[in-house]
Amino acid sequence: MEEGRRMFQIFAARMFEQRVLTAYREKVARERQQKLLEELDEESRLDTQREAKKAKDAQKKKDKKRQQKQAKDEEKAKREAEKAAEEAALKAIEDKKLEEQRQKKEEQRKKKEAEKKAQEEERQRKEAEKQKRLREAREHQAEQERKQREQKEREKKKKDEAKKKEREERAAKEQQLRTKKERETTEKVDREAKTKLEKEDTERKKKDEQMAKLPAPAAPAVPNFLQSKPSIPSSAAPPSAGLQPPQPASNHASPHLQIATP
Repeated sequence: MEEGRRMFQIFAARMFEQRVLTAYREKVARERQQKLLEELDEESRLDTQREAKKAKDAQKKKDKKRQQKQAKDEEKAKREAEKAAEEAALKAIEDKKLEEQRQKKEEQRKKKEAEKKAQEEERQRKEAEKQKRLREAREHQAEQERKQREQKEREKKKKDEAKKKEREERAAKEQQLRTKKERETTEKVDREAKTKLEKEDTERKKKDEQMAKLPAPAAPAVPNFLQSKPSIPSSAAPPSAGLQPPQPASNHASPHLQIATP
């Protein structure tokens, strides 16, 4: 029991010692790190100062060069301005001369245009008067032609009406003549047809009378091979071609004999 307590105390002392040592080490490490950071900050600050000084010196040199260049540029601009002023003065004098010449030419051109316009207006006025006279002459001629045309049309219409009336009268007369001629022709044809029919009827009657006066034909001999056959009733047997009796004549029958077909 006592031994265990003693061992526990030793373990606790070692643990405490370990914690103290660890804390010390951490403190030393933080101090070193802090010192390193401060040294880095100091070095950075010094570098910044050096760079700032270097930049300041460079800016001074640059400003000096810029001032020198500006002075040269100002001197050059001054010379160029003086030269430009001289050139502008000369140009102004030249432009004034050119403007005076241009105005003089413009006045001459306007004068010529005014004269030309006046001549053109006079020409147009004369042309308008000429066209007016020509138009009036054409209108007068057209009016005369219209009157003559209307007069000719009236005369033509009068002649056409007279010709039409004459044609109508001639056509009416011709129609009357044609109607009369057709009527006479029809009456003549009717008379001829009637006479022909009466003549034919008379001839036909004469032939019928002559045929009626002719004797009847003799019956032909019957062959032996037909005598052995049974007799056929006379009512059913058709007459032969040679035994066909003459038909009674009629008023409108043909005068020729009729032949029966077997």
